[in-house]
Amino acid sequence: IRFLPEICAKFKELYEKHNNIIEVTAVTAMPLSERLRDKLVAKLEAVSGAKIVLVEKVDKSLMGGIVLRYSDTEIDGSVRTKLDNIKAQIDGVIA
Repeated sequence: IRFLPEICAKFKELYEKHNNIIEVTAVTAMPLSERLRDKLVAKLEAVSGAKIVLVEKVDKSLMGGIVLRYSDTEIDGSVRTKLDNIKAQIDGVIA
């Protein structure tokens, strides 16, 4: 029984691979509207050619934008990250 979580995770991974399903986590500062959720899923399915299962999470610290995570990939389009990058550039010029 102690290996059950690992067995379930592996089964889920194999099932999704066999059925061309990609689980994508979308992290946003506010919950997505139904319209935006549908557009995002349609775009991801068109680009990937796979069925997308979207898992939504809210992180108010992002301030805006979106972070997408799937497999071993992260696409960070958040306002927080953009501001952090600008700050790092300014700090590099001043230092």
